[in-house]
Amino acid sequence: MLLALKTLKAEKGLTFDISFERRPFFLRQGQESIDSWLKGMGLPPDAPVSEVKRKMGWGGPRMAALFEQAGLDRNMDVADYVQYADTMNSHRLAWYASSVDDAKGELMWCAFSRRYFEGKDTAVRPIRLDSRQMLLECAAEVGLDVQEAERVLDSDLYRKEIEDVVEEMHAAGINSIPVLCFEVDGVAEGSWLQNQRSKGRVVNHGSGSQAEFCNILQQLHTAC
Repeated sequence: MLLALKTLKAEKGLTFDISFERRPFFLRQGQESIDSWLKGMGLPPDAPVSEVKRKMGWGGPRMAALFEQAGLDRNMDVADYVQYADTMNSHRLAWYASSVDDAKGELMWCAFSRRYFEGKDTAVRPIRLDSRQMLLECAAEVGLDVQEAERVLDSDLYRKEIEDVVEEMHAAGINSIPVLCFEVDGVAEGSWLQNQRSKGRVVNHGSGSQAEFCNILQQLHTAC
């Protein structure tokens, strides 16, 4: 999406004043659910992502192209030492980071992403989003109080808030990710959870290419 913004500014002189927020979501909530999913494919709980992808037939040229477009380093080996895990603690720690400062919340997600998807910035193996060592490593990297981060991990802080948000999205019929909601302040009416087709609002389900995001942004520009 950031590349789409740059393209529209360079090619059409269009600029956008953008703010954004993230909402938590789980495809499979809890380690028991994840283990059951893997077992259903005949895989052990510690199966690497690479093995799961082979079983599911995931990946391929489209995903490679999206990585390249986004300027991400698609480390082909990373999937051999990344494992699926319960992400509740990573969500809770990111929620805490955002409560300290919105920028720190975004930096936490960046730290998680670089490790999990690109295998960067960490020597922790395997890479799992429930790894206490790796989560605290991310907290220290973004400048959080590590002792307070440990207190969050040792408690149930933010769990209820996260579960409520996920339940709200399920109630709106959202059962897969990513979902990106674009809307123009003062034009879009009501909440995107109840009124996804309002003028000035575009809800995009699934990973998008630079061209797709350019098209969405131009639609919103027209709505202004």
